[in-house]
Amino acid sequence: FSPGIYSLFGIGAFILIFATWGIISFDSLFKAFHLLCFPGKDNWMFNASKDQIVRILPTDLWINFCLLIIFIVLIFTSVIIGLEIKMRKNKKTITE
Repeated sequence: FSPGIYSLFGIGAFILIFATWGIISFDSLFKAFHLLCFPGKDNWMFNASKDQIVRILPTDLWINFCLLIIFIVLIFTSVIIGLEIKMRKNKKTITE
C-alpha cells in the first residue's frame, strides 16, 4: 500500500481510540482536549449555576458534535482505503 493508506489507517485508529475514550468518560476527554489545545487558559471551565453558555450549549451537544466528526472521519478514511484497494485490484488485473 501507499504511505497515504498507512496514514489513513493511523488516523482511523487514532479516531477509534479517542472515540473509545469519549464513550468511557467524555468529561475527561473534554478536559484533556482543552488542556492540550488551550494551555494556560481556564475560561472553558464553566459553572453550570452561573454561566448561561452551559445552558445554551449543553454537554449533549458537544457529544453529538464529537460523534458527527468521528463518523465523518471514519467514513472518509473507509472510502479512501476502499478506493485504494479497488485501484490496486484493477491495476493488478490489467497487468496480468
